[in-house]
Amino acid sequence: MKHKQLTHKEIKKEKETKLANKNTISLLLDRVSNIANLGIIFRSADAIKIKHIYLYQPQLDVKSKKLIKTSRSTINCLSWSELDDIQQVIRENKTAHFTALEKTSHSIAIKKYRPKGDIILIVGSETYGISEELLALAHDSIHLPMLGKNTSINLAAATTAAIFMISEKIENKFC
Repeated sequence: MKHKQLTHKEIKKEKETKLANKNTISLLLDRVSNIANLGIIFRSADAIKIKHIYLYQPQLDVKSKKLIKTSRSTINCLSWSELDDIQQVIRENKTAHFTALEKTSHSIAIKKYRPKGDIILIVGSETYGISEELLALAHDSIHLPMLGKNTSINLAAATTAAIFMISEKIENKFC
């Protein structure tokens, strides 16, 4: 079989058939401070049609031209909000399942994770991880296995891997 690169028109048509399936994953980003990471996260979130991105106490200018450029303008077409009070997220998502992307004393490998309903994936800052305040909200925590020398990977890479894996689990009903 010979592979053919799809045209923009063909890709757009394929996307339109998938638009009805909005994702049930939202992100809660805790004190993110790197514009490049945030831009990549917005691009990845757009790729899987993330439901919403909550920026909790961001440590950067969310209106900067650099963020718009790094996100390839996806920041203009995704649902997101900036907030200082975590209670807003709790009020808006009473039935959501909060899951921390963090290696904790009770975290499980993402391969074993079984998503439950609407998910809010909590992701910590590049330097400090998830704050105790937000970790306390989590019903469970998951981690990406680290088989090499390092104990962590870049925030944007970890978030992207996690949302794609969780989205696939939801789509395939945990297969």
